[in-house]
Amino acid sequence: MPIYNLQEGATGSSFLPPTDYAKVTWGRFTESDQQLPVLPLDRFAEQNAPYLIKIDTEGFELEVLKGAKKILEQTEVLLLEVSILGRQVGEADLIDIGMYLKEKGFRLFDIPSLTQQGQKGPLIYVDVAFTRIGGQIDQFTASGHQYS
Repeated sequence: MPIYNLQEGATGSSFLPPTDYAKVTWGRFTESDQQLPVLPLDRFAEQNAPYLIKIDTEGFELEVLKGAKKILEQTEVLLLEVSILGRQVGEADLIDIGMYLKEKGFRLFDIPSLTQQGQKGPLIYVDVAFTRIGGQIDQFTASGHQYS
């Protein structure tokens, strides 16, 4: 798969091409000739569970989740950076990710970080935490325990 690199900045590379919004906001992107292999997370399903998985793939999060069907069955917590305002063509947004994870037995647990355009601008992306419905954290919360 080709990689689209943000010319000025240490972050912003994606397998998906940038939207016009991303180009105007962050500048030029170039398509790299470099090809990277993409391996499904399920390749690691034989490791010790339960899992905590962090995914920040600049718009490719849903594709990563689709390659993690087995490992998701053993996962307690998912941390993801997901889009609100499209930055890459064809990327899944928070609603798409939430619906997919709900079908897989997860619920939204927390939104620890919000990133907006400027001080009063619209949300661009959020960091979100999902937990397994009926999992260890869900049971802990349901039993009346308080987090400190």
